[in-house]
Amino acid sequence: MKTRCFYIMLKILVMQLAYFDGFSQSGFTAVPPPPGSSGSYIFGTQDSNGYMWFASNGVHRFDGYTYTSYYNDPQDSTSLAYNRIQAIYADRKGIIWVGTNGSGLDRLDPQAGVFTHYRHNPENPQSLSNDLVSIILEDRVGKIWVGTEGGGLNCLNPETGIFTHFRHDPNDPASLSMDEVRALYEDREGTLWIGTGFPYTFILGPSEKYKEGGLNRFNPSQNNFTRYVHDPNDLTSLSDNRIGTIFEDSKGQFWIGTAGDGLHSMNREKGTFKRHLYNARDPNALSRPPVRNILSWLEDFIIFINEDTNGNFWIGTLTGGINRYDPESGKMTHYTTLKEYPINKNQITGLTWGAASKDGVLWVGGAEGLFRIDPEHQLIPHYDIGAPVTSIFQEGNGKLWLGTEDGLVVVDSSGNTKKWYSRDLSDSTSLSNNKISSITQDSDNNLWIGTFIGLNRFNRDSQKFRRYFPGSGNNITIIEMRNLVFSICENKDGSFWLGTGTTFCLMNRKKGTYIHYGLNQIEPDSSESYTFLFEDRDRYLWIGSSVGLNRFEKNTQTYKPYLPGLDISGIIEDTDTVLWVGTNRGLYYFDPSNDGFVPFTIQGPGQTSNINVFQILEDDQQNLWINASIGLFRLGKNRKDVRFYGKEHGLIPSIGSQNGCFKGLGGDLFFADYLGNGYYKFSPEKMKGNLTPPQLHITNFKLGDSTVTPGKRSPLKLPLSETNEIHLPYDQNVFSFDFAGIQYSNPDRNQHLFMLENLDYDWRKAGEDKTAEYYNVPPGDYVFRVKAASANGVWSEKS
Repeated sequence: MKTRCFYIMLKILVMQLAYFDGFSQSGFTAVPPPPGSSGSYIFGTQDSNGYMWFASNGVHRFDGYTYTSYYNDPQDSTSLAYNRIQAIYADRKGIIWVGTNGSGLDRLDPQAGVFTHYRHNPENPQSLSNDLVSIILEDRVGKIWVGTEGGGLNCLNPETGIFTHFRHDPNDPASLSMDEVRALYEDREGTLWIGTGFPYTFILGPSEKYKEGGLNRFNPSQNNFTRYVHDPNDLTSLSDNRIGTIFEDSKGQFWIGTAGDGLHSMNREKGTFKRHLYNARDPNALSRPPVRNILSWLEDFIIFINEDTNGNFWIGTLTGGINRYDPESGKMTHYTTLKEYPINKNQITGLTWGAASKDGVLWVGGAEGLFRIDPEHQLIPHYDIGAPVTSIFQEGNGKLWLGTEDGLVVVDSSGNTKKWYSRDLSDSTSLSNNKISSITQDSDNNLWIGTFIGLNRFNRDSQKFRRYFPGSGNNITIIEMRNLVFSICENKDGSFWLGTGTTFCLMNRKKGTYIHYGLNQIEPDSSESYTFLFEDRDRYLWIGSSVGLNRFEKNTQTYKPYLPGLDISGIIEDTDTVLWVGTNRGLYYFDPSNDGFVPFTIQGPGQTSNINVFQILEDDQQNLWINASIGLFRLGKNRKDVRFYGKEHGLIPSIGSQNGCFKGLGGDLFFADYLGNGYYKFSPEKMKGNLTPPQLHITNFKLGDSTVTPGKRSPLKLPLSETNEIHLPYDQNVFSFDFAGIQYSNPDRNQHLFMLENLDYDWRKAGEDKTAEYYNVPPGDYVFRVKAASANGVWSEKS
């Protein structure tokens, strides 16, 4: 037993160190910055293929793993015009539009890698009106709208390259309200909205001009605008003219964010606004974060408003942080920082951009860097009781019994700790020992508690315990391995099977007598320990020990060994009568046709082979939940779909046996936190996660080491994204494909598989480079197929 204890202590140290490495306290995950970029003040967009495009210093395409970067090359006129970027936008055709800080508008064709430049030309009235581009938008008919700083609004016809200008005219109230364009939005009805105004006071000077701006609705039939501006005498007008963002939610409600305390919902028919002001006495009311004008040369204002797939609103500000508002619960969550370890509570987020990708992941860029958060991502609730938990049981009335190494804890249905039971040396009706190893309830609703020294029956009326000692003698000061009650299993006749430290026994509860059994009549000082007993539906008793599994035939009192040498920690029988066993070398299931156990390897994020499986539960939907040394797995009812839950879900990988888990009322699942101080409890139905499948793309085709580009003499006639077939000569038998499976919820746990069909190959796991290479392939017709699974076990396939 000494060796076993040392192994557990070592595991505790390693797991604790692993847990504190990289766990995000804010819920936001830092994304590595593009190469050659500081990673701050980033703007972004997503193209039709799923790629994210980021810009600050240069332009960068991101697939969740690697970047493809574009920079200005003074020797190449087709490169990016200028590395300092203020806006980036992907249109429906996959063209990337880039707004620079002084060098105009750029158009990038990602297939060709060539930039086309649009610059202001004073001699050409149909050119771009100003080279300081602040915002870009494609409308539903394919026109490109370009907002500038000081040059007003431009509409580009991509076919002709001609710009139409819309400027502020102080003598025309139907003109644009200001030439500083900060926001563009097209609503569901196709109406174009333009937000103007400027937050940086040091540029415009100390005059009141910096407070100008306003919201504009474009009227295409008259080619003019309807203005909505602040009126100090009208509380239904905008509270501030400087527009930061415009957004329409899933219910058609229109939202406007401005400088200052400027969260507004708009009635577009009446042209009125409702102000949602911050109230320190009601911090959960819908509002932006508290205004923090911490710099003299700019005003805090709302950068973005977004609604996630759960209906929650995200309101991001320049320096005040981010608010997440849940309309259903009326609860507000405030993020003052995006960093994992903030320097102080008043950390400046300095946001510049925020938007959601197609999979629902929210991206945020700012002075702190680039971050993402998946609103579908759930944290597994943890409940701290102040002590490590070893065993769990819940009564029908909701009362929770928790075994620890410091006694027995009772938690009432409201979640408040009600009572703590421990050993009292002066009271023989107290617990026999404080180290609890198992808790169960018999068919007569009696509660039984196994400890390191003896078994205890709890009397609910008297609140007292009666002690039983399977070992020799009743001296509870002596630690005898046969008194260490690991497992309690009730027999059909009401007797108990007890798994103890070195043997198992049959207990006659009425007489208080014991019949001891053991493989080869194990001696008390044997190193073998029995950790778990389970009786299946055929009434076989399964005995899991530190050196293997045995099936005990009670009538003949014979044993059949299985899984020799493995440490058994958990056994269950699922709804389909399949027996599952957790071991120190992974998960196994019983195959009756071969009378043996088969290792079960999960094809998905993480593998269950050669890892330590501690607990197994089946939920009400017949999913299996497997608590292992690297985290928690969920196997779907078909035993093919897999989802993984780890430290990013707030879960600390723990250790223990099957006693440390329980399926309670309403199907809630409980798992003990032995390495921390408490337990986890969650509803399986609520742990759905992000079910968006990865977007799969074959991104590159090579002959030998050379990338193949489209051309008349090339085997690739069209861009790869538009190609269905590639024909190669019979002697061209060395080629390779690059591919990407894009799903941003947790890309590090996405899995990629590929195969070349018609060859005698199985699915192969892709390496980090996501490259499939084939050498000396014989002539014939083949299909290259690739599969990808997200971290939540959702698969997609492409060929």
